[in-house]
Amino acid sequence: MLAINKGEYFDQLFPLSFFKKALFFCVVFLIAGNGFMVVLDIFSGRVSSYDKQLTERANIITKTHSTSDLPILTNIPKSLFVVDVQQDTSHWINQAYLLGLEK
Repeated sequence: MLAINKGEYFDQLFPLSFFKKALFFCVVFLIAGNGFMVVLDIFSGRVSSYDKQLTERANIITKTHSTSDLPILTNIPKSLFVVDVQQDTSHWINQAYLLGLEK
């Protein structure tokens, strides 16, 4: 059995330059799965907007120790599955927001 370095094997199988390999990786990333949505979310500003909203919520929770007065999330990144707080403050999602706070 001939021992060949896996990198050498793929270089022999796909003799591409580094630029072509990087371009191929980018194309596959954008086409496969959620990659395209991630890129759109980043460049559209939804990610930074979402970060600001969550930071604001964290400040409110720290001050009030409650989830009852949290603003509704808007402009949520499409690449994320987001479960928002519920009307019932005893719901497990609302309680999860309060984890780690001293009571």
